[in-house]
Amino acid sequence: MIAKEELRIGNHVKFPYQKDNEYLVIEGIKDDYIYYSARSVSNMNAPLDAIEPIPITEDLLLRLGFEKDGESYNSPSDEFDIILHQNEGMWTASNVFINSIQGISSGENFVCMGDCFKYIHQLQNLYFALTGQELTLTNNNELT
Repeated sequence: MIAKEELRIGNHVKFPYQKDNEYLVIEGIKDDYIYYSARSVSNMNAPLDAIEPIPITEDLLLRLGFEKDGESYNSPSDEFDIILHQNEGMWTASNVFINSIQGISSGENFVCMGDCFKYIHQLQNLYFALTGQELTLTNNNELT
């Protein structure tokens, strides 16, 4: 289950009654329900306690626009660089660089330490907070 406070419009999540390789894009949150559209049907809803987070994978990072650079992944933003590393199933944003401000030293700008995030919606929230832009998966609501 995902805490309501972690979700926002635009987040990608899974619903157990859909195919294993499909995801939903949240279009609204009210009370204990999320609202979304599925294929040609709009205004669908699901209880918050029924939705599931989507684990971050290399394939999904690439479909979100990140670029692989050795063992790390660089964000698609021109204003910020978010460099991700994986360690024991957890993803950490080891460095965040603000490209429009000069003089920021590399390797010293940690966003989080320890267990940072494992799920797409958490990465989407961090990215949106830093850039004001959405991270959106390609390929028509399919995870594979």
